[in-house]
Amino acid sequence: MDASEQAKKVLKEVFFLIGKGRKDQAMIQLEKAINLAKTIQSEYLRPYVLNEIAQAMLKLDKMQEAIQIIHEAINIANEIVFTASRLEILLEIARSLSETSSEIQNVKILHETLEITEKILNNIIDQPHIDIAHQVTVILRNIVKKSRNLSILNEILVLSKKFNDKDYRKMLLRNIAFRLADLCKNTTDISYIKDVLKIVDQIELKNYREKAIVEITRLLTKTATHNRNLEIVQIALKLSEKIPSEYYRSKIRSKLSILKENAKSS
Repeated sequence: MDASEQAKKVLKEVFFLIGKGRKDQAMIQLEKAINLAKTIQSEYLRPYVLNEIAQAMLKLDKMQEAIQIIHEAINIANEIVFTASRLEILLEIARSLSETSSEIQNVKILHETLEITEKILNNIIDQPHIDIAHQVTVILRNIVKKSRNLSILNEILVLSKKFNDKDYRKMLLRNIAFRLADLCKNTTDISYIKDVLKIVDQIELKNYREKAIVEITRLLTKTATHNRNLEIVQIALKLSEKIPSEYYRSKIRSKLSILKENAKSS
């Protein structure tokens, strides 16, 4: 059994111990896996093993150590001559990081994940890599669906511009628009709502931007109906001016005007 196979066997035990809550024992086994990884000769296999070690580190709350190992894996991958192989390794690191960071809700690791996806996107220059572009889209879409962090969503919005394929870009923008709208549901945090709207304004595709505006206006109106928050009513009124449908715009503005008067008198 070569070093990579031995390391994977030990890592399997590590994840089992973590799942059982036996973190001290898991850490002892993880040290064995780290030592075995150092002896792996293959530049193709070592980054995969290092990636698994990093995931274990994250689950053991060893974030700085995990980041160092991730960077080591990336540096090794960057030295690989064949573009497809290099991108596949980076893709695997990004995929596993996105899953683990969403599980432990770690924003710093999500930022690391986005840096890797940007590196991948910057290197996709021809048609054979189209499947990799699709996989990157799926990773980013899954982050969008789970994240409440607006800086992460804004980063992904910026990254969407790097997609040459319009369909992938549209898929991301659609999910970002829907997620931003959903984040305004039942919230009375005025600062948060305003920050959401700043990102909505940056959505370049008009139809998705307008759909987000309509849904956010509807949700804010619903919230204001229950709590009579004048600030939310005023934000919704201003936002309603951007609703494309004259009929719906008039209808919701009429309701908001009544809510505004009620809020003032309460």
